[in-house]
Amino acid sequence: MLMIDNRQIFFEFLRAGLWGKHENNVDALLTHDDWKELFDMAYRHAVTGLFVDGVSLVSMRPDEKVWAQWVFHLCRMEKANDYIEKRSDWWVEQLMNAGISATVFKGTSVAAWYRNPLHRCYGDIDIVVTEGWHELDAFLQNRNLVPCERKSDEVVLLDKNDLYVEFHRDWEFLYNPVTNVRLQRLCRSVGKIDNELYFVCIILHIQRHFLTYGVGLKQVCDVAVMLHAADLDFKIVRHILRMLHAGTFSRILFGFIDTYIGGVDSYPLTPVKSGRKFDLFESVIFNDGYLTKMKRNAVAADSKYPGSRIVRNAWFWSRRSIRMLNIIPGEACGFLLYKVWRRMSMVHPNKYKLNESLT
Repeated sequence: MLMIDNRQIFFEFLRAGLWGKHENNVDALLTHDDWKELFDMAYRHAVTGLFVDGVSLVSMRPDEKVWAQWVFHLCRMEKANDYIEKRSDWWVEQLMNAGISATVFKGTSVAAWYRNPLHRCYGDIDIVVTEGWHELDAFLQNRNLVPCERKSDEVVLLDKNDLYVEFHRDWEFLYNPVTNVRLQRLCRSVGKIDNELYFVCIILHIQRHFLTYGVGLKQVCDVAVMLHAADLDFKIVRHILRMLHAGTFSRILFGFIDTYIGGVDSYPLTPVKSGRKFDLFESVIFNDGYLTKMKRNAVAADSKYPGSRIVRNAWFWSRRSIRMLNIIPGEACGFLLYKVWRRMSMVHPNKYKLNESLT
């Protein structure tokens, strides 16, 4: 685990990489192990590009061998991200040529707000099908493409170079059925999504991962750069967040950004920077990060009997949802109901089929 001093140093490098200026507060002598810990934290949170950018702005460096490895890592990231950008554009163009309206969400689209877009770590390609969702199956079949995962609102495809492409029916969704209806109606009513609604969907995506598998600093930085660089009407953002019962979570998220990330002059809602809710948010970021999903997959792989796996998962998700009740009560309760419905729909798929008119 990083000591508190190293964590402070890490965030100084991260801020330097994000905003392109250094605070000149790093005066510690860092050992080889310190540099390794700092880079490992950046790697765990998928912000290595920003971290290396930050280190490049100061006179401090790890030894030449380590620095050369980091620069090589950054060059590989740039090359991979350039490929993902081109592939994202290609998929959208192919869909548009087939009469299916689509756009990229997260990834390359949110990276446009960064000082150096290619230094934001990309993952898979997320494409929102805004018109023509029911024509997507025919589009894939005509090209002999077989999805590796299919849901009523999501299709996942393994593309070239082991790159996953996720086609989504909705921009985002909420586990609370009442607020989810509001969100879907809002997204469908505006036609082309604007910066304000896009920004809210980014926050809702973080909120969903916060509840389930944990969230890392990459997504937090996405919100920070949009607050810094995007032209946002805070009055509209504030109205949508409150309408979707995401105000409390957003205030804590803004508080975390104000405390650790910086670079933002004003917020749609007053940041919360202390208290039990803020402490919980810090704990999820620093202790869970992106590791929770890997741990759950390991537990599933280790379970020899389906009944044992179901019980262990039910216990884990119940505890986690109760833990989140204080920050996102509607989502925490809705998530448990969603888990029950999903389990029942696996046993009786026709009886418990979700009514799509409600989403």
